[in-house]
Amino acid sequence: MDQASDLEPLDECPRWLWAVTPAEIAAHEARGRAEFEDYDRAIALFDSVADIERFPRNANNIAAWRAVIRARAGDLRGAVAEAVPVLDTLNGLTSIRTLRNLEPIRASVDENPAGGEFSDMFDALLTKATTA
Repeated sequence: MDQASDLEPLDECPRWLWAVTPAEIAAHEARGRAEFEDYDRAIALFDSVADIERFPRNANNIAAWRAVIRARAGDLRGAVAEAVPVLDTLNGLTSIRTLRNLEPIRASVDENPAGGEFSDMFDALLTKATTA
């Protein structure tokens, strides 16, 4: 966005674009890297922006996707360890997008003892979201 604003004044851009942050763009790049199984680079990109995202919802989604990429890379324990704090922030659930992002981890831990607390929290939040 910083470079784009050099070419076009922000007030001439569509209003929805004002909220796009460099961290969000890097997170999309990280997800793309993961699609090509470049997991180390994807996780490094997520790590580089995790602390600079200014919007809480985006920060949660970045953390959720980083956890999912860890799971896809074979680090299920690390994925669960990262995903539990994300679930902790979803108690006042207003959107299930972040919860849905974590579904691949939930599916991976069905038969794994590492996922006990995560599974219980995920299932409770999903039930709450779908019955509200």
